[in-house]
Amino acid sequence: MVKSSARQAWAEVKMIGVLRLGAIGDTLLAASALLALRCWQPTARIGLVARGDVGRVLHVCGVVDEVEDVDGPLGAWLVGAVGAALPAARLSPLAAPDLAVVWRRQGGEEVAGRWATLGARHTHQAPSLPPPETRQHVADHLLGTLAPLGIARPPGPLALPHRAALVERGRAIVVARGLRRRAFVLHPGSGGPTKRWPPASFAALGRALEQHGDVVLLGGPADAEAVAAVLDAAGRAWPALRQAPLADVGALLAVAAAYVGNDSGPSHLAALVGCPTVALYGPTDPAVWGARGPRARSLLPPGVDLAGWRPAAVADIPPAAVLDALRDLRILAVP
Repeated sequence: MVKSSARQAWAEVKMIGVLRLGAIGDTLLAASALLALRCWQPTARIGLVARGDVGRVLHVCGVVDEVEDVDGPLGAWLVGAVGAALPAARLSPLAAPDLAVVWRRQGGEEVAGRWATLGARHTHQAPSLPPPETRQHVADHLLGTLAPLGIARPPGPLALPHRAALVERGRAIVVARGLRRRAFVLHPGSGGPTKRWPPASFAALGRALEQHGDVVLLGGPADAEAVAAVLDAAGRAWPALRQAPLADVGALLAVAAAYVGNDSGPSHLAALVGCPTVALYGPTDPAVWGARGPRARSLLPPGVDLAGWRPAAVADIPPAAVLDALRDLRILAVP
């Protein structure tokens, strides 16, 4: 996977530090590249400077070994240019990695230089997003930025090193929540209202899924209204996992029968942990932002396909199309 000359040049790597900023989905889409770094240097520890809750999920999954919240002293020094944070930043276990990888939309060279002043032996920086005209998937772009280091895509599908531990944690959550049948998790929220499938559509889908298992709604800190609207439209009292730690959400998704949600962080999390996932797209391009996982589907409205994508209304996706996608994933029997 790595040329022999590159292996020899990087023989002494004990710690790799990575800076990845952004929301939940942005950070999770770096998982393939982080696992490629692990395959490249299997004895090195991988440390991530990122949003703390997402970093902890990637740690639980075995993708990274160390996590530094970007709001901590090291992140403040690297990104915020806060001089007062420098003494504490020097104490971070990620302060002086053998290799520091910086993915940033702008200012990556400056961040890499700041990391070098802390003691990073080598730095490598690249843009965090692909050029818009390429329609390249973000995960593929991040992997591609590692090519100058002699790193290629790991063989086979993405596999989480600690998935068994995640599943065990998920089973405990299912028992604690009193779920008796397989769980269908629905997430009606998203980062923007135009990305949200209508509450009535989620309600209709949930009612159709009741005969196959328990319906569970997922709600983050900004999703209270969206969850309430679905329950009101459905006329049901489905259980809801509200504002749970992201690691617990990932554990539940690892054992769920299936997940359906908008273009959002939880959709990327569901796909990453191997949950059969149907992610709903319209205003955003799934060629760039599609949920990536071994059993993930990105669903567009009728009349819009991936090759000819154009912005469309996610509300135009009928619940029947989602049920068909779940049948394609072999979650529901074909009638």
